[in-house]
Amino acid sequence: MFTIKPSPSSEQFQVLCDMRTEGGGWVVIQNRYGGSENFNRSWDEYKRGFGKPPGEFWLGLEYVHAMTGGDTVLPVDISLQDVSNDEAIFKSHQFSVGSEKEGYAIRLVDKQVGRSLTKLAGTKFSTSDTTDGHGCAKTLGFGWWFNKNCTASNLNGNYPKEGDTKNNGVFWEEFRGMDNRLNITSIRLRAKVPRIH
Repeated sequence: MFTIKPSPSSEQFQVLCDMRTEGGGWVVIQNRYGGSENFNRSWDEYKRGFGKPPGEFWLGLEYVHAMTGGDTVLPVDISLQDVSNDEAIFKSHQFSVGSEKEGYAIRLVDKQVGRSLTKLAGTKFSTSDTTDGHGCAKTLGFGWWFNKNCTASNLNGNYPKEGDTKNNGVFWEEFRGMDNRLNITSIRLRAKVPRIH
């Protein structure tokens, strides 16, 4: 764990860093791999974060915005593994999340990461206790950036259970469609912020 302070106006906070992937320097913002953490959370919990790194956790939208605020854009790396142990990685060199006032909207995404995330450019984050205009978060019960059809992706969805015959909610449409059940996901941002200690 490292303590970082992305800007003079932001607070210090602790992050889990991946120092192995592509030379390191990645801040992990989401980690799922066993279903031990409940991701059906309120707006405030998604804002401030939950779980305990290095286990399953969500860093917090306020901290992601602190790292990508203003004109800052960071590379994002999204690693996925399905229940058949097949893996996929999606990357973007331009990823940014707006402020809470902006609904933590995804502001910039290049085409490299693929349609499952580019479909979400400009989309606001929503949870079951907020209104997203589409009803996706209320219907699915989990926080995410949902497109109008709720079909692009949801890495915070209901974790797959043994014996499930169809997807329970964790999916990345571009990785074999909505019915491909994912059981390991990780979202990482390559940090450009100074480490405190």
